[in-house]
Amino acid sequence: MGMVWTHLVATEGGRGWFERAAAWVAATVYGYEAALFFVLAGVSWAIQSERGDRVGRRAVALAIFGFAFGRLVWPTEVLVPLALCMPIVVALARPGRELGLFAAGLLTLLAIPVADAWIGEYAWSDWNEDGTVHAAESSVGWVTLRYYLYTGNYPLVGWIALPLLGALAARRGWLDVARRSVTPALVCFAVAAVAAQVPRSTELGLAWVDARPHLFEATWVPTSVPFAVREASVALGVVFVCVRLRFGPVALARHGRASLTHYVAHLVLVLSALRAVWPEEDWSVTVGVTAFVGYWALAHWFQSRWFARRRRGPMEATWDRVSGRDGAPHRSP
Repeated sequence: MGMVWTHLVATEGGRGWFERAAAWVAATVYGYEAALFFVLAGVSWAIQSERGDRVGRRAVALAIFGFAFGRLVWPTEVLVPLALCMPIVVALARPGRELGLFAAGLLTLLAIPVADAWIGEYAWSDWNEDGTVHAAESSVGWVTLRYYLYTGNYPLVGWIALPLLGALAARRGWLDVARRSVTPALVCFAVAAVAAQVPRSTELGLAWVDARPHLFEATWVPTSVPFAVREASVALGVVFVCVRLRFGPVALARHGRASLTHYVAHLVLVLSALRAVWPEEDWSVTVGVTAFVGYWALAHWFQSRWFARRRRGPMEATWDRVSGRDGAPHRSP
């Protein structure tokens, strides 16, 4: 829901207290909703790994669909990066491999400076002047590999640490609803606060550090270590809070069971319509909020009827059929 909000509602500007408040919410959750997407994916993959699902075909199907979707609908889409992460996380998330999950997550953070030294020069040259269009959108080749490894919106180096953390949380039993303590959530938020306050490189006085300030500031593109730690900590903290409070009425549970459907649907049905009317994406905050409320009202009506007879969302069911999913039957929450 946060991802839909930030896609539809501007993060700045607005007239009056209502529009300013809505823009403030969009700016506050910006980035964290994508991180939460990755952490929850890791939790899901840990469950799939435990019950013995084969995910190879699922990952390939998601990658093919995501690549086409990114070319035709939404260039910054997250599906291909998730597909690339899926088989790696599932392989490491098998029972008894918790240490491997932790080590892999730590290594992917340590790999950020290595990737920067290798292809860091492309982190800016791959993008146009205003930083909105990546060269991988118009060509396929070495630039595509750079996009998914380091210079894109959701690079494998750095972002894969988030689903690894989610899988580790599921494997270690941190998400057990019987544990009512909120201490883990407070620890996560404390770590996020420390990561957000990492000193700016210009204050350290080290030549190597001064030449690479983006590695020590909380930057998204290219992803820095402080950014990855901050996003992962906040996302896991949110999960801890929801689990400890047993937060999740049936209506929200249905949204979660159809998360892929909602990701695709709001981009195709709502965002595309808004961009057709406002090609510069300059619609007002009020228009964005109205579109958000309208979409979720329609989604609630549709889901109440869809899930009365089916176990998975439309896109989720299609994904299962295309990829020939096997394993234990899905258990409703």
